[in-house]
Amino acid sequence: MTDTRPTALAEATLVFEQFSRPPLTSNQRLGWRAKAALTKKVRAAASFQARAAGLRDLGACRVTLVWYVHTRTRRDADNVVPTLKAMCDGLVDAGVVPDDVPRFMDKLMPRIEYEIAGTPRLELHVKQIPVTDAAEGSTRATVYVAGPMSGLPDFNYPAFNEAAQMLRDTGYRVLNPVDSEEENHSGGPETWDWYMRHALRMVTQADGIALLDGADTSRGARLEQQVGKEIGLDIRPLAEWLQ
Repeated sequence: MTDTRPTALAEATLVFEQFSRPPLTSNQRLGWRAKAALTKKVRAAASFQARAAGLRDLGACRVTLVWYVHTRTRRDADNVVPTLKAMCDGLVDAGVVPDDVPRFMDKLMPRIEYEIAGTPRLELHVKQIPVTDAAEGSTRATVYVAGPMSGLPDFNYPAFNEAAQMLRDTGYRVLNPVDSEEENHSGGPETWDWYMRHALRMVTQADGIALLDGADTSRGARLEQQVGKEIGLDIRPLAEWLQ
């Protein structure tokens, strides 16, 4: 039987401008009929985009969902996972891979990216990988990025985002406090205490902590390290994670 998979590793970015925000979220309160209809819509959109991009028979792939926004309102990347799941099912419908189980699909944590220009949208990045890499991806460590924010230009977001991308490129799953904190639904000011409650929740979901320069001088990062040590996390400078 002839192997029809491409000899070069295929990749594509599927752009969903019809979705300015994730249509499916973890904290939605929908009836089962409404949820099923919305899930079907998202799944069909992903399948259509994948077919249009010519993605088929990749063997295995790595998938990242990115939500581009125009405001710096705190949002929870975990909350976007239901949209990612529906889109991954759409990729299977299109014949991109046989199933969305770890053997064939490595789903990375969704990301939230701030940009001044452009249209708020969702983008699904699909990259072909060897089948064995997909299976290994499901067991890779989850790393939380810790470092200083207060008093630095742009709250040091560029350094956090650069570190997160380097860790992802190395193969780690990443929890980045810049894009993985919940929106403040209380209506009040977002205080240091509020941010730390959500940051420490992410620390407890990680296998290790990657330290940015200046982490030892940051009150918040020191607290994150203290909690990490108490629960047995692997805590190292960023450079050591990238070796």
